[in-house]
Amino acid sequence: DPYIRWIWVQGNLYEDYLLNTAKESGVYIGDQVQLYIPKYNVSGKIDIIVINPETSKLSIVEAKSVYGFNANYVLGSPADRRNGKLGTPKNSYLMQIGLYQYWYANKNEEFEEALLVCGARDTGKYAEYKVKVEPDEELDDEKNYIWYRGHYPNTTLWVNSKIAIEDVLEQYKYIQDCLDSAIIPKRDFDIIYSDEKIDTLYERGLLNKSETTRYEKRKKQIEDGKTRINKQIEKGDWQCNFCNYKNLCYDSNQDPKEIST
Repeated sequence: DPYIRWIWVQGNLYEDYLLNTAKESGVYIGDQVQLYIPKYNVSGKIDIIVINPETSKLSIVEAKSVYGFNANYVLGSPADRRNGKLGTPKNSYLMQIGLYQYWYANKNEEFEEALLVCGARDTGKYAEYKVKVEPDEELDDEKNYIWYRGHYPNTTLWVNSKIAIEDVLEQYKYIQDCLDSAIIPKRDFDIIYSDEKIDTLYERGLLNKSETTRYEKRKKQIEDGKTRINKQIEKGDWQCNFCNYKNLCYDSNQDPKEIST
């Protein structure tokens, strides 16, 4: 619809801005570099490739634009930034650039860590993260995990996102198997979160201020044995809310429909 198309246009404008800046700075190497992983039938395009003048190494650059209140989660709130911290990149961002890094950059000694650049299209604030893919020595497995750390304006320690490339690729294989077998895959997203998922979001500090207040008030009402309890927070995935086919998946009460093949 027009709204989604406008979001895409704004994302492309931000990418163009970074591309032009890279060219003006003399670090531009290439853009829209295609890659394909045959075994999993996965394709993608690397936004930009730049060279680091200090190390003479190349880096993949992925551009993402954000806006509104949720931008602080990705870019870091003003308090976070004052304390030398940044935000947390979205899992979808990390999975995309992590896959590029693993399949393209890790196989070439000319490359170093990737750069994930997230900018707010309403305020102009941005944050830059370095991303790498490698095993976690503390974990007893052979998986390659996606790591990130703040690079600018604040430098932070490396964090294991706990997202393994092998798990991402296995999900792609599952989708391909469903497609080949004419089976509808399980839903990736929820139009309305369950109480358990709301609990998890609260524990991880992913509810905004008003949602947190409402959640804690409801929780106390339950603990005190009140008969009148506030309604649970209604929250869901934006992917469902903006999907043109959500009425095929959910009924008027937003309960999942049973879909036959």
